[in-house]
Amino acid sequence: MHHKSKEINIFVDYKKSVFSEYRFFMIIFPHITRKTKLNSITMKFKFSLTYFILSLCIFLIEVLIATKLKDIFFVRAYLGDVIVVILLYTLVKSCIKVDDQKLILGILIFSCIVEFAQYFHIAEKLGFRPGSIMYIVIGNAFSWIDILCYVAGCLLLYIGVKMKPSKELKAL
Repeated sequence: MHHKSKEINIFVDYKKSVFSEYRFFMIIFPHITRKTKLNSITMKFKFSLTYFILSLCIFLIEVLIATKLKDIFFVRAYLGDVIVVILLYTLVKSCIKVDDQKLILGILIFSCIVEFAQYFHIAEKLGFRPGSIMYIVIGNAFSWIDILCYVAGCLLLYIGVKMKPSKELKAL
């Protein structure tokens, strides 16, 4: 019996989207976008039990840092921010098949956007009460050091991805 893979292909045509990044870059950098292909992205949803279990373990480590290790300054202030980008990576990889380098870059950009939003006290502006889960998740204090921690976490991910043996080497 032939079983089909449980993958869902999503095709996004950026040229047809009114508010697309493609149109934005075409206006700002017309010479670059004509030479590169930003036409479409294919994304596949595929569950990975390995990455899901890894995500759960890293999440538990983050909870441990936030609750039991909160008095150890280095762990709470720096290590938690390094680990959170790794958690984001494993969460995405647990359900989406995506290029590792693009994902790492996307996570770094996302992390920086959230950090810069903290400068504008976005959690308060969205109406979250201090101490609420969303207030804690979004954060309330901008720090350049947090951005350095996100960069460090993404560099660790990048090095880990580059050191991962390729499929060709596994076959030998």
